[in-house]
Amino acid sequence: MSNVLLLNSTLASALTLSCEGWSQKPSQNLKKEKLIFAGNDPFFNTEIYTVSFENAKYEVKLDKGLETLYASISFNTKSKIFATMRIPDLKVHNDAFIDFTDDNGDRVSISCAVTE
Repeated sequence: MSNVLLLNSTLASALTLSCEGWSQKPSQNLKKEKLIFAGNDPFFNTEIYTVSFENAKYEVKLDKGLETLYASISFNTKSKIFATMRIPDLKVHNDAFIDFTDDNGDRVSISCAVTE
């Protein structure tokens, strides 16, 4: 994800959110790719960030109004995992994470974190 500036009124500071797609096959090293800005969804008033690699599409929709992340990982345009995540902050916890491992041991994840 391109670094996204979030204004956090609780901390009275600006935070940067970044997300990565992760992929790991059994007996292989973990591969990570940053999600990048792909556009806005005017219907839901969200910013969309995506990356595709290792036969998967990783997507995070950022809804600043609801302070929510909508994360999904899909294969061949069929969604395999979907999660609603809180936007991380430094006061409670600086990251949010979803993870899925299939019957073959192939693992995919999305990790989002904030920094000052």
